[in-house]
Amino acid sequence: EDLETKMEKDLQDLLNKERIASTMKLYARGADLRNKEIYRSCFTDKLELDMASVGLGEPYSSTADDWVDRAFDFTSSFHSTQHMITNNEVELLGNEAIHTAYICAVNFTTDEVNTVWGFYTNKVIRVGNEWRIAKLKLTVTAREVRKIQK
Repeated sequence: EDLETKMEKDLQDLLNKERIASTMKLYARGADLRNKEIYRSCFTDKLELDMASVGLGEPYSSTADDWVDRAFDFTSSFHSTQHMITNNEVELLGNEAIHTAYICAVNFTTDEVNTVWGFYTNKVIRVGNEWRIAKLKLTVTAREVRKIQK
């Protein structure tokens, strides 16, 4: 493999890693803006979900449309949310990848702030030039609920 070929492959890997991280940025933006279209665009049509650590039962399979409805129902008690997804790590495996990232989600009701810390471990699949989440797993490592001082 010559230097130019290696550099081209390295550049393509960097672009793919950035595209995968951008998928999670869209995921957070769609959730926080309560925009189902943006949120839905992050997923394959069918996906695996493991959200047990936030109280959504055992891991299961779902259509993306059903998951979007369930996720938005679950967060409907919050009048606003802010998801911060950082420390992206991507292991490229051809047209699939494993993506891990830290999460800090701050969720507001009228009288309390519910903050969740943890990490995502997701399987993503290439769809054209985009990457979509095929398996979404959230592991909560800490949670804090505080009353809002009025």
